[in-house]
Amino acid sequence: MSSADPSQNLTRNLLIDSLCDEFESHLGSTSPTLLREYLQRAPTDDRPALFRELMAMEIEWRIEKNGSLDADQWKQTFPEYQAAIDDLVREMAPALAYPVFRQQLLESGLIEPEQLDAIEKETTLPESGRAQAIAATLVERRLLTAYQADRLVHGRAKRLILGD
Repeated sequence: MSSADPSQNLTRNLLIDSLCDEFESHLGSTSPTLLREYLQRAPTDDRPALFRELMAMEIEWRIEKNGSLDADQWKQTFPEYQAAIDDLVREMAPALAYPVFRQQLLESGLIEPEQLDAIEKETTLPESGRAQAIAATLVERRLLTAYQADRLVHGRAKRLILGD
C-alpha cells in the first residue's frame, strides 16, 4: 500500500474502518463464518490487514467477556492467518485475571485446593502478576508442567491433555 495513490490508501482505510465498525456491532454473535464474510467483502490485498483488525476486536471481546480465548479454533478455521493469530494472542492476551486463573486451575484437577492455598499464602504479588508467579511456583515444585502452566495462564485450560 505504500506506493499507492494517497486517495486509494484513504479509500482502503475507510473501507477497513467501516467493516470494523460493522463487525464490532455484531460482537458476541460472531462466528468464524461471520468473520470470513467480512473478509470477503474487502479486496484480496486488504484482507490481511482487515483480518488483523477484526481478530483483535474478537480477542479483546472474548477476554473481557469470559477471560479466555480459544486461539486453536481460530487457527483451524483460518490456517492462512495462523501467524497473525499467534502474534495477536501474544500481544493482547497477557495473563488472565487471577480469580479466573485460580478457578480454571482448580477445575482442571491438577492440584488440590489445599496445595494452592498454601502457595497463595507464600505469594504476595499484586493481582496483575499473580497468575504467572503462582504458575511458575507450581512448575518449580513439579506440580505442573511448563506447558500446563502456560495453557492455564493464557486461559486455554479446556484443551489440557493430562497423562502420567
